Amino acid sequence: MSGTAKASYDLVLLPGDGIGAEVMAEARALIDIVSTGTGVSFRLDELPCGGKFFLEHGTRDWPEGAEERCAAADAVLLGAVGWNGPDGAPVNMPDGKGGWKMAGWSPVIGNRVKLDLYANIRPVRCLPGTKHGLSGKFREVWSPETVDMVIIRENTEGLYSGIAERTEDRATDLRVITRRASERVIKKAFELSRRRAKGTPVDGKLRVTCIVKHNVLTGCRLFLDVFREVAQGFPDVEPDIAIVDSFAMFVLTQPERYDVCVTTNMFGDILTDLASVLQGGMGMAVGCNVGDDHAMFEPI
Repeated sequence: MSGTAKASYDLVLLPGDGIGAEVMAEARALIDIVSTGTGVSFRLDELPCGGKFFLEHGTRDWPEGAEERCAAADAVLLGAVGWNGPDGAPVNMPDGKGGWKMAGWSPVIGNRVKLDLYANIRPVRCLPGTKHGLSGKFREVWSPETVDMVIIRENTEGLYSGIAERTEDRATDLRVITRRASERVIKKAFELSRRRAKGTPVDGKLRVTCIVKHNVLTGCRLFLDVFREVAQGFPDVEPDIAIVDSFAMFVLTQPERYDVCVTTNMFGDILTDLASVLQGGMGMAVGCNVGDDHAMFEPI
């Protein structure tokens, strides 16, 4: 991935499982429209992956060489992964350490980590005419004037790193938060607030909200310390702090308070699914996995 515009781009398409193939078919149609309208050409390299692929091949959740082809591309488009086995349970595969991980880990978590896609950027915007499904009824609850934020989560460490162990009576998932990973994703959030130049819907102020549980978790205290340090380099952007559980309420009751939000990996995963309610549901939401040299885009 380069910041310089090119006449042609190499894209790897990963349809994955189930509805992922349907999503990718529509993405292909959109790529054709963009190409026709802009004159930019796209070379598409489609690779199977996911739980169904693992069931059919037995040892891998995507083909040999897929990792290298993703690394060589300008960008990756991912559909969806997750497949049920004959017993109706989601398909898992050996993690190489005596445990298990989801079949589909390689194209999702694997790409995020190995391509260093450290910022998971999820816009939360309510488009005009959006109907919100609540209690079986569809009606306009939130308006476009009050919902226009971006939630960024750190994408390479935390509870999704796969550092874990399990015995018959005990399981441990290790959450590691580092200064380096925190600093670069927090800096990305401040840069995005400045680049958007929209501010919050309620008052137009450029604002970055740090979502943490620093009253309990040591890793969150480090994340917040780094946030405060980075904020000093952006005097035009207002720093804001939110406790993760209270943010889960305020993002639905007062979404107009937020411009750009930044948080750790699992917190961000959960909160962006929750915030998708504001834009009509997860089918209206997008996830952008961005690093300095690569990017992968997916529905959430």
